[in-house]
Amino acid sequence: MISREPTREWRGIACRGFAIAIGLAPFGFGCAPPAPYVKWLCTVTLDGMPLESGVVQFHPPAGQVAAGEIGPGGAFTLTTRFPGDGVLPGTYQAPVTVESADPSQQSLIPLRYTRAGSSGLSVTIFPDSKAPVKLELVSDDAAAD
Repeated sequence: MISREPTREWRGIACRGFAIAIGLAPFGFGCAPPAPYVKWLCTVTLDGMPLESGVVQFHPPAGQVAAGEIGPGGAFTLTTRFPGDGVLPGTYQAPVTVESADPSQQSLIPLRYTRAGSSGLSVTIFPDSKAPVKLELVSDDAAAD
């Protein structure tokens, strides 16, 4: 007849496993703490004049893109996961998109600024810096002068 009682060996293994699980509980079983998102005051201008609409994206080398809608005075705040939560510290490529209300005109800014790889806009975010981020775009006409 086979006994349905757990053996001493299995009881010992179960107790050790339970003790290990309880011991690791304060550490979240390996889960990382919440990321330290940084909120920034950001502005974007074209030839020194603030843009009043559009979208700015911050592309990290790997991971989630942060984005912000441009408002009055060229101001924008970044959102990574939740509205207005900010961006993780790091270095980002920052393309800008501004669409015209006129369908015959594709963009109000030079196309090079609309792509992360060609925008030439790079921003490094530090966790403790308070300096505002300023993206200064130059039109093709102004660049030729």
